[in-house]
Amino acid sequence: MHSIYDELKIAKRFQSTNEELPVALLLTSERLREYINRLCHSFDITVQQYNMLRILCGSYPRALSCSEINSRMIQRSPDITRMLSRLELQGYVMRKKDERDNRVVLTEISSDGVSLIESMETSFANLEQIFDVVSEDERQSAIRFLGRVRRELNKILDRG
Repeated sequence: MHSIYDELKIAKRFQSTNEELPVALLLTSERLREYINRLCHSFDITVQQYNMLRILCGSYPRALSCSEINSRMIQRSPDITRMLSRLELQGYVMRKKDERDNRVVLTEISSDGVSLIESMETSFANLEQIFDVVSEDERQSAIRFLGRVRRELNKILDRG
């Protein structure tokens, strides 16, 4: 079995699972991020742009403001306007002024954006197969476990 100790070349054992678990989560998260980066790069977009397109695809036909998109992002960014501009130049999104408040710009996914997401789904199916190494029950347990950890982290982060 390929352990975290082997992968990170750690000689000294962690004192507890509470000490080892965050390291294991960060390492796994980084490997997953690297894999997804490669997939997105092959389609000439970033992971954040992919996330934006997924958000817009999920809200279609309703257009969203920058702040609405940013609030739904996995990894929030102060540079959302520039990333949306790039997606607009690529033809994946369309932007327009909000009729009720012309200070607000609304963004919706274009048909080319929907086509891109659909074509990327095949590549992402390979990612989903990675999780076949664990059972359905283990995946469900992991989802519940990670949800509890995220809720606790959100409480801490929301306190300031």
